[in-house]
Amino acid sequence: RKISKNKIDKLIKKYKIKSNTFVFLYSGKLIKKKNVQILIESFKELKIKNSILFIVGDGSEMERLKKKFNQKNIIFMGFVNQSKLVELYNLSKIFILPSKYEPWGLSVNEAMNCKNALILSSNVGCGADLLKRNFNGFLFKNDCKKDLKMKMLKIISNKKKLEMMMENSKKIIDRWDINHSKKLFLEIIGK
Repeated sequence: RKISKNKIDKLIKKYKIKSNTFVFLYSGKLIKKKNVQILIESFKELKIKNSILFIVGDGSEMERLKKKFNQKNIIFMGFVNQSKLVELYNLSKIFILPSKYEPWGLSVNEAMNCKNALILSSNVGCGADLLKRNFNGFLFKNDCKKDLKMKMLKIISNKKKLEMMMENSKKIIDRWDINHSKKLFLEIIGK
């Protein structure tokens, strides 16, 4: 869903985001199985110039992670309701879901709808259907920080390719409508 440019501009001003800033986003519960720590550690260790990581969500890991990773360009947003969350999806360029186990990952659909390139753990269920490697993002080996860091560097290495991946995410998710679901269902039942 699109939001007004004015709302995006307010976020850009509030967080001092420049046009060449790489905006990474995680949105979900902050619990162990979501494996958010590996994302934050990877981001911190890479020290990517002109980058910011938004961590959206709440949960049992929130306070521990906030204390451990108190850094200017890592922003813990806490719980954000859907109407405000879409603003962050529209602001970000790269959505990362590092879950150790994720049956689907609905936040991926939401991020794609707002033109986010993807980096997903190999254990995120929707990756098989929604992620086309090197087309709209990358999979990284589950719980492998080295591979996650490599994919984070790869996705930002070419700005034109990143922009293309962002557009490709939107194109892919736009096809996931009721007619597409019906077609897949009929294929599964053999009609």
